Amino acid sequence: MIKAEKIAVLILLSIGISARVAFPSHMSIEHFDEGVYASNIYCPQTGYRYPAAEFYAPPLLPALIEWSIIFTGPNIGPFIFPLLFSIGTLVLVWHVARQWISPRAGLCALALASLSDFHIHYSRMALTDATMCFFLLLAVYLIGEALSKSIEDADSRLNKPKPKSKRSKADSDVELPPNANVWCVAAGLAAACCWWTKYNGWLPIAIMIGGVGGWTALHSLRDRTSLKSRIGLVAKSCLVIVVVAFLVWLPFLYSLPDGRTYADISANHGKYLVGITGWIDSFKQHAAHHQELNGWITLLSIAVVMVSCELRKIDFKNRSIWNAIVMIVALTFCGHQTHPMLLVVLWCIIVALRFLVIQCKRDFDHSPTAIRTWLLISWWVGLFLTTPLYWPYPRLSLPFLVASWLLLAQFVSVYAEIIKERSAAFDEPSNSTGWFKFAGSKVVGILFLLMLIIVLSSSWSERDLATAFEDRSSARELVKSITDEEKPTLALVYGEPALLFHLSAAGVPSVPISSLSNADENFGDDVKPIVVVGPHARSNPDFAKELAAADFLKLKRTFEITRSPVVLANQLEDDASPKVVIHIYETTN
Repeated sequence: MIKAEKIAVLILLSIGISARVAFPSHMSIEHFDEGVYASNIYCPQTGYRYPAAEFYAPPLLPALIEWSIIFTGPNIGPFIFPLLFSIGTLVLVWHVARQWISPRAGLCALALASLSDFHIHYSRMALTDATMCFFLLLAVYLIGEALSKSIEDADSRLNKPKPKSKRSKADSDVELPPNANVWCVAAGLAAACCWWTKYNGWLPIAIMIGGVGGWTALHSLRDRTSLKSRIGLVAKSCLVIVVVAFLVWLPFLYSLPDGRTYADISANHGKYLVGITGWIDSFKQHAAHHQELNGWITLLSIAVVMVSCELRKIDFKNRSIWNAIVMIVALTFCGHQTHPMLLVVLWCIIVALRFLVIQCKRDFDHSPTAIRTWLLISWWVGLFLTTPLYWPYPRLSLPFLVASWLLLAQFVSVYAEIIKERSAAFDEPSNSTGWFKFAGSKVVGILFLLMLIIVLSSSWSERDLATAFEDRSSARELVKSITDEEKPTLALVYGEPALLFHLSAAGVPSVPISSLSNADENFGDDVKPIVVVGPHARSNPDFAKELAAADFLKLKRTFEITRSPVVLANQLEDDASPKVVIHIYETTN
């Protein structure tokens, strides 16, 4: 690695880390699922487990959050591990892109990840998604290394000379290919950690099956002879990875509460499937989420990355620098007016199609490392097709975004090579192939021009420089207002785990309840509980009946909290208000 690349990596990493840890006072438990994960430590009456917590996530991240709260307190504790894993993702995405594609691709992928508002949002939240993406990327990387080394091992065995009666010095100097077993075990462990973090953590296994399936199918059509020598070790490696992942994940089944099975959890998740009929609407909603939750910095980073292939040298007398500047401006404005994720999807489709066309029609890649690209294509295409089949919660597109960074970086690397060959082609005008590559490289420029026309014909709208630093402390401030007036002796919290967390962290004994009838109990002569009710309780169809029957409750105070954009994005209603009302009741019996 040259010195200039090291400096660029350090600068981009510093920017990415700073963006994730900036304004720590703005980080606070706000999302419903955040409250569930962070409140386990405050639920001793239910065995230090928030009621029905197993439906929201496996226990790995909630356990890490619990320990971080013990050692660092409730203010910053819930966010330590999501921040660490998201920073680890920056390092990993650079390493994977650099090793699997090129040094240029590594810098491009790192720039996209470091300046991604969308990823920064979830890095600063106590949710499973940023952590899961780290383990997903790590598992796919290790799977790619394991399979490529298995293929390398198979090729070396095929080409290994027959043993002689006497071992010669030349034989002793032969370097055997690396053993893939260690990589297989490591890949299985990473896949298991991914599964322990989130219920879709089996994705590395699915990506491996898809990638190996595509590689095998095309290999059998283009070069069946070498496939016979390779497929055995590849299948063995896949089996080892699956077995290790399953055995390490298996104890999770025994961690479920009595009477609860994995089938119950799967059935609950099945309620959020929208199916093929809802695919288009769900995709549009995901695109809208990325439009809303990405600021100017993210758009500019995409623009700079896309035209970095033009910047071979900084020379203002060179036409390429002016081309790059025009394209940066055009793409940035285009991304402002349209959905930036749609632009990324377009370029990733180009990469996937180009790879498949080359493999099918032109030179089939026999190298052991070709399986890595198949894994990336399987990852991106698989999530592109399946993510919109689920209810369009914005965070579900985060694994798809990570794959898009890598494919977009590969697009830039390929485009740079085309430009390099184009420059050489001008020295030989009769070279029709060179001219074709030159014309093909201009397709992207034409797309930019068309997008710019769309922008100029559209109305201007406002966009923040960055969106990930919104203050999310409204719920914490509400609890502070409650305790400043008169500290309650007991708080019964109905359907608002985030408020349960903040009340408990403020020293108010708090208990989660699932019905207003739970408040009609004798908690002691000196205990006058309050009942906290928010929008999640009021969304219960039976809540109105419960409230009408709860004649022992009297409305004491009404508060208003403001939901941040990243939480508000979960509400698909066009008229969803950022303001929500919290009712505080007191018991009269």
